Amino acid sequence: MTRPATPETIPEPSVGDRCFFCPNIHGQQLSNRHGQTQLTAYKNGKMWVLVCQPCGRTCAQRIIDRPIAPPQISCEKGSTAARCRADEAHMMPPDKIYELENQLVADILLEFGAKPYMRIWRSNTGKAYGAGKVIQLVKAITQAVAYGNIAGIKKALEEFRGQRPITFGTPGTSDICGIIRIPALRGRWICIEAKIGNNKPSEDQVNWREMMESHGAIYILCYQVSDVYLGLRGAGVIT
Repeated sequence: MTRPATPETIPEPSVGDRCFFCPNIHGQQLSNRHGQTQLTAYKNGKMWVLVCQPCGRTCAQRIIDRPIAPPQISCEKGSTAARCRADEAHMMPPDKIYELENQLVADILLEFGAKPYMRIWRSNTGKAYGAGKVIQLVKAITQAVAYGNIAGIKKALEEFRGQRPITFGTPGTSDICGIIRIPALRGRWICIEAKIGNNKPSEDQVNWREMMESHGAIYILCYQVSDVYLGLRGAGVIT
């Protein structure tokens, strides 16, 4: 990731070198619009650091204008330690128009699911019927339709209505929950509530937020993936 060097020696990146700010490897073919990762050396105090193209001029200018020490914190696995508190504002994805909240939730899980500084998961709430009861209903209706038995269809539906649904989750629970892993905030709970358009949190969701924040959790209400980055920065998870 970084190489000590004299001021006269500019390190030449080689395949396998990592970017100072992200896990990208020199010469690695990326799946996004940036193509192949190429690292460039920048002076950081008394050593040179390697920065890749996706990190852009923001990070490079930050190094030149305000030299910083290499990050000292480390993740449990240690492979992407430099990413834990790196500035991620320049990597925020562009805003999108979402038709369903599930689409936004999926994008958030895709964007943050592999970040080394936290672990997140989908949190579902609602009511459902057991699979066995649903299968019985389908079989009864199929048989009734096959024989043209209208009364049989009505009877099957009435019996199904009498079944009690299974309730799961706590009303108001955030769409995404997780735990922060960086040393300074290790163990803090994080809740991310996704909304689209002009949708507002329900009363149960407001109560959940108040309860979680009163116990020290980080709560983020987002309408775009970029809102999560801003919320993490405000909570001190990223700088």
